[in-house]
Amino acid sequence: MKEFRVKQESGVVLFPLIVDFLLLIGALFMDGIWRWIFIGLSLIFAGLVVYQSRPIFKNFQLVITPKEIKVLDFRGNVVRKIDWKKVEGAAAGFRKTWLIYTYSFYFRVKGDEDLLFSLISREAGLTGKFQNFIKVFVRKKIPVQVIKG
Repeated sequence: MKEFRVKQESGVVLFPLIVDFLLLIGALFMDGIWRWIFIGLSLIFAGLVVYQSRPIFKNFQLVITPKEIKVLDFRGNVVRKIDWKKVEGAAAGFRKTWLIYTYSFYFRVKGDEDLLFSLISREAGLTGKFQNFIKVFVRKKIPVQVIKG
């Protein structure tokens, strides 16, 4: 069965943490006040990276099939399920920062709370794949908009 599946990439967090770890190692070999300044900076940077990466650690998945839209947690349990009959419109947006893409997928749901799914990935072109999947496999004609940020 055809499906469109996207999920968070945990590897996006590793690069800043590795750079931060190298800064900490370098700080351990310094003398005097600079040692404590760099140790403090590396701990603050590590805290910021972990704090900003909280959604990645939840590791949600968005699964779109021709019949429904599902959001799964890291165990594969269904967190939210929406039938295509309730969906009025869809939109996808992305923003590129260096080699990292931030994607947002939005579904307008009739009579229920709208669904917004965001993720960070290194894969390019997920919005185009999303748009093509909905146009080809979903039977209900739904307006799809792609926005570049």
